[in-house]
Amino acid sequence: MCADLFLPQGGAWFASRKAHRLAYAVQISHIGSVGRVAGSMIRGGGPLSELLASYLRSFAGSMERMSEAETAHGFGAVLHLLRGVMDRETGSPGDALSTVGLRSLAGAYIERRLHDPALTPDGIRVALKVSRTRLYKAFATNGGLAAAIRDARLNRARRRLSFRGALEKTITNIMLSCGYRDASAFSRAFKNRFGLAPRDYREAVRL
Repeated sequence: MCADLFLPQGGAWFASRKAHRLAYAVQISHIGSVGRVAGSMIRGGGPLSELLASYLRSFAGSMERMSEAETAHGFGAVLHLLRGVMDRETGSPGDALSTVGLRSLAGAYIERRLHDPALTPDGIRVALKVSRTRLYKAFATNGGLAAAIRDARLNRARRRLSFRGALEKTITNIMLSCGYRDASAFSRAFKNRFGLAPRDYREAVRL
């Protein structure tokens, strides 16, 4: 795997304008000095390396369909995984995948699967190959993993209801794209979070 970490606007691994918008400083904050990884070869063979390779393939295939917020989540997760792999291979101290890194990785996975009503904390645990205890601990200070999934669904719904280019889309279509199948449950959850029912919220942003 090759990564050009000297691009002025980031954009490692991906020939995508979205990735290029991500600040170079984000790379520094996640992996430290660029010099420590520039020109390095990742041998692979460990579970974290396999997870990084698998995640890169999935992320690269999904980027063109992702929003900038979703892309930022995904890119942060890539950098956290890369740091964990490099720390292991260089013998640097520290957890192979930090709590922040795990939360970022889980957040990126959640964003990619929000359309799926079957998205659950246990499914995330299996996909990321981490223990239930560690995954739940990563979200303990943010209301829990189930709450993170719920909030991500509702945040996507609000973004899509707010986007004027999406006004021709029905609220039902937006609801389905966020993983809800029950209109009453969706309306109730949206109102509890944002103070207005989805239809009223859309009317308000049209003004």
